[in-house]
Formats: sequence, structure tokens, C-alpha cells
Amino acid sequence: MDHEGRATYRLRQNPMEKKYHDAWKRENESGDLLAWLMGDGANKGAVTERDALVAATVVQWLGSPVGKRFVAGVLGHNGWVVRREPQASVRTNEKLYVNPTGEQRCAKNLR
Repeated sequence: MDHEGRATYRLRQNPMEKKYHDAWKRENESGDLLAWLMGDGANKGAVTERDALVAATVVQWLGSPVGKRFVAGVLGHNGWVVRREPQASVRTNEKLYVNPTGEQRCAKNLR
């Protein structure tokens, strides 16, 4: 079964989405994680192609800027401290800005 999300075209432009995508795919190729999530706790459950598509899309979304804000918001609301460590940009020819949430964005993507 293919564990690809709907927006795989975004993987080239968003390294964190690719990391989430790749990790999800590995987990399901080696351990059938989705089948276990769909099961009753003792047995694997049936997984349809649609189940796999929706799950992979949501997991990839968690690595997107909006998904990361969602996760940070949930963690922050529950007492976790979320911070972003500085890292080199993959966009070396574009100026980066840091907005109040700590999310780095390219100048051309700021609207």
C-alpha cells in the first residue's frame, strides 16, 4: 500500500514536510503503524487506500508551517516550551525573516 499524501509536490520546497512524510512512510513500510492505529489494540485493523491517503496527508501537514504552529500551540497550551533553533536556510539567495511565532519565512512568501 502506498503511504503518500495528496500534496507530495510540496516535499521539494518544504524540508520539514519531507521529514514527516519520509518518517511516516518508513513506519508503515516496516511496522504497519496505520494498521495498528486502525485496530483494536490487540490486532491490526483493515486499512483502505483512502485511510492511507488521509493519514499520510495529515502527517505531512504537521510538518508544514501551519501544521507546526498547530502542534506548537497544542504543546504550549499544555505547558511545553517550544522554541526554534537557528538553522541554515535552504534558500541561500533569499532573505529570511522571523515573525513573532518564530517561524522563518522567505521574503517572497510574506503576504
